Amino acid sequence: GTHELHANQLTIKKDIKGRLTVITAKGEPATFTGKRQNDINPVYATAKTIYYYPDKQLVVLEGSATLDHQQDKFRGPVLSYQLDKQIINATKQS
Repeated sequence: GTHELHANQLTIKKDIKGRLTVITAKGEPATFTGKRQNDINPVYATAKTIYYYPDKQLVVLEGSATLDHQQDKFRGPVLSYQLDKQIINATKQS
């Protein structure tokens, strides 16, 4: 699928072999749009900080996080979304 990140500040980290490990997007808000190959409906997410782990197919949203997919809408301080399995986790900040 295709993924888009929009942010005021974007940081990319790579491992020693040059593989992408995490992309950190910061904004007011930062936005993420993700589309799976077999799904015509994209996932749309916003947060103050978005961490995207391409190898784990994981997106972590922190700070006023929102995630919308079709009719499903999620809100919370921290949300994580497993792109390949379409699993959403909401966690409370301590």
